[in-house]
Amino acid sequence: MIRHCFAFILMATFAGIAELQAQTIATPSGPLEFIGLRSWNPQQLWNAIYASSPGSGAHACAAVLKSDFEFPDAAVNAYMENDSIYWVVTVVEKEFRDRVQYLPAQTGSVAIPSDWNPLLTIPQSKALSINIAVQTYHHILAEKQADAVNEVVAETKSIREHNSSITIDMALVKSLWKFLGDHRTGQDRTLAMRVLATDSSEARRTLAASMLLNFADNDSTWHILVDAERDSSSNVREAARTSLGNLVDDKPRTIHWMPAVPALRHILAGTNLFALTPTLVMLTKTGISPTLASPLLHGNADLVLGYLQAHHQFEREVAHDFLAAISGRDYGFDAAKWGEWIAGL
Repeated sequence: MIRHCFAFILMATFAGIAELQAQTIATPSGPLEFIGLRSWNPQQLWNAIYASSPGSGAHACAAVLKSDFEFPDAAVNAYMENDSIYWVVTVVEKEFRDRVQYLPAQTGSVAIPSDWNPLLTIPQSKALSINIAVQTYHHILAEKQADAVNEVVAETKSIREHNSSITIDMALVKSLWKFLGDHRTGQDRTLAMRVLATDSSEARRTLAASMLLNFADNDSTWHILVDAERDSSSNVREAARTSLGNLVDDKPRTIHWMPAVPALRHILAGTNLFALTPTLVMLTKTGISPTLASPLLHGNADLVLGYLQAHHQFEREVAHDFLAAISGRDYGFDAAKWGEWIAGL
């Protein structure tokens, strides 16, 4: 089954551990937990969101927070639990907008081979097919196409059980598999990295991020994908996040993260909160070095500590495992002790 859920996240800063303790309220969509609020009371904020967009429900609150309440970043994670949905909303409030630092729009134009062109005009309605193709491509790399097809069929069946109107374009899926499989040389890697870093075309950068799945053995592949999670385009950010998620699941190994510290620090601070939880998981699974504790966390651990205090178990465990990995010690879920350790970095 596809391993990466659709996630939406937000965040704020940390001025004291008690301020960021999780706050859960009841909504018509199910329990909703806020992480990162400072100036807003959670019930009052939910009431304001509902009044602003009464028909949207919890799944849309991130978009409403950004459009109607000037939150610089916002997202929601939805978890199916006991036949109901539990929502986790993390926020960066507008007083802390300097923590959200996306990259400026690229302005370059890179010459590309003509065989890229058919995949550059795919409509947004086919996005799910592209996402599934990318997430099953690891079977193609392992020369197990039958397993890839079976996984697509199983995922399509699961999706249609919830929404029968959704279709997966298998021909498009196979076309992307073939394209990715045909672009595995060092020259392809160099071109994909250049496009991702400099080209003004959103479609080209999105495709380049997927191409980099072929090059898990190069640390610089991981580094540039992390940086692309701050791209000016949400589609490119999602493609980079999807590629990294698949690399973590399929090619986990120790990565030398020092060159990526500036980008990682921005993500931990609250830039692209969709990427925050996957980033913590990635750093834990790829052997983040304790020597990077101070460069990453000094004055920048608010969100991690906020997650450590979440009511929802997944966020708590992700934060704990990351802190244990990067510190070489274990204070359990004691946010005060972790805060003291971070303050001493």
